[in-house]
Amino acid sequence: MIKFPACLFIICLIMLLPGLISDHRDACIFSVCGSAGICTAQTIIEKPLPHNRYSTTLYFSRDFGKKAVPGDRVRAENDDLLHEKLFSAFYAKFESRAYQNWSRLPGIPREIQRFPEEATIKNMRAALAEKSRPIEGMQVILIPQFSDLKITIDGKLDEPEWETMTAKIMTGINGCRNLLYLVSDGSELFIGCDALDEVTQTGFDQFRFYLHPCTSPLIVNERIHVDSNLTAIRQTRLKWRKEPPSDDSERWKTYPISDWNIYDLASGTSFFSTHKTYEASINLKESGIAAGVPFAAFVEIETDPVYEGKKFKNRVHSGELGTQQYPVWFQIQKIPAESLEKPAILDTFSD
Repeated sequence: MIKFPACLFIICLIMLLPGLISDHRDACIFSVCGSAGICTAQTIIEKPLPHNRYSTTLYFSRDFGKKAVPGDRVRAENDDLLHEKLFSAFYAKFESRAYQNWSRLPGIPREIQRFPEEATIKNMRAALAEKSRPIEGMQVILIPQFSDLKITIDGKLDEPEWETMTAKIMTGINGCRNLLYLVSDGSELFIGCDALDEVTQTGFDQFRFYLHPCTSPLIVNERIHVDSNLTAIRQTRLKWRKEPPSDDSERWKTYPISDWNIYDLASGTSFFSTHKTYEASINLKESGIAAGVPFAAFVEIETDPVYEGKKFKNRVHSGELGTQQYPVWFQIQKIPAESLEKPAILDTFSD
């Protein structure tokens, strides 16, 4: 095992901090079973990862935290024919009688979407996502994959797997800290968030994990919202193209269409003891993620809003990792169990 002297660690940290915090809205760093699980797209695609990536040696990068390449440059690599098929699948669903009746159901969220056209949309979107690749030189955060994970989605983060088998990312803004956990069993992606400074139970507290920000020009993103339960939404850039809405139950026809309840197999919740914690799981196939293939995502953690007197002023984030325009790239990858080490985390966050 490679030892990293404390004095050398401090010197490296001082030298690298300017690059790490050049944009405080991007996250900070990252252990994967004891080391920073970051490598370039070229390494991911062309070279096997060294075994000692999961030792206690910390890997730093001056460029992490600088703005990445905008998503539309990645999207341009995709197949035009697949986009056309996706376009047709969307409108086949939107214009079906079953979908229009579903959209008129009172209240949000409605029941889970199980339309055949939605299954086609997911297949087309997954095919496009597999063709999206980070541009050479962009950094990719590795998510460990292990079999036989025993995680119960109850919001408590109390299983040992969260501490010993996950990628960890400390991120925060506005003086707050949030520890993000990511691990997969090859079928599900398990996501945890320890909102260390969320010490109240009021407000708009919520964890959001965004997928497909650059998969297709037809899709803004897909995302899960986690509070006491989980809601999955796909935000599109498509509008209703037929007769205008007839009443208030068809108001959705006047805006770019957001698809609610698109995930049947996802679950998530939060828990509060001394502070707020979140857990969620999403099915890889249903969400369009493939193990071993890089995917773009970003994260938002919301905290209590700002009021002036009793009047609401604005919503507030306590943590962000990437953005819609500049997402972060991840890849799920198998990790040999014998490589596990006690995690080490370097965190930097803004006041």
